[in-house]
Amino acid sequence: MGDAPLEGVVRVEQDVPESLIVQVDPSEDAVLLINDAWQPGWTALLDGAPTHLLPANALVRAVPTPRGTHRVELRYHAPGLMPGVWLCAATCLGLAVTELLRRRRSPRKTG
Repeated sequence: MGDAPLEGVVRVEQDVPESLIVQVDPSEDAVLLINDAWQPGWTALLDGAPTHLLPANALVRAVPTPRGTHRVELRYHAPGLMPGVWLCAATCLGLAVTELLRRRRSPRKTG
């Protein structure tokens, strides 16, 4: 890669908050820059296989892309979401068991 700009094609297929799919066709090995904040939780696939997702300029996302036609998919999964779901479920279960035990132990009123 010299001083001349790369030639190639980038076509966006899908752009939603938690997913981005693009077709790229660079004329030589390149880096696809996504002008969106780099955050933990994003993953990248190149032609369906996991690939590196890098922070570029400390702010945006970048995916190394070899020469030729490729499909790049970026997906976001909130880090900590599943542990939070399990913690919430365990808490609800604990509260339900506590309430059942409390009802069993309290004297029944006859009226």
